[in-house]
Amino acid sequence: MPEARIILSEATIYVATSPKSNASYLAINRALEDVKEKDTGEVPMHIRNAPAEGMEQFGYHGGYKYPHDYPGHFIEQQYLPDKMVGTKYYIKDDTIKL
Repeated sequence: MPEARIILSEATIYVATSPKSNASYLAINRALEDVKEKDTGEVPMHIRNAPAEGMEQFGYHGGYKYPHDYPGHFIEQQYLPDKMVGTKYYIKDDTIKL
């Protein structure tokens, strides 16, 4: 569709002219370093997928709260393993202002 070129052009210009940050870059590097160097613990049972019948009986997916079922599509819920609770990877102040 020729009309898509306009939207793609607008998206490209928006991204190219937006404030730049390396916060995401630093965050993923921090996370990868932790995975490589630390015992990060186990994925919480409530966010583990239960792809096979009967896995729920072992606690997989039990107690998961689907955010889109809540006002504002948000619900407080632990996603990190217990050993990682409180760990922050994305730090908004890790920005380069041009």
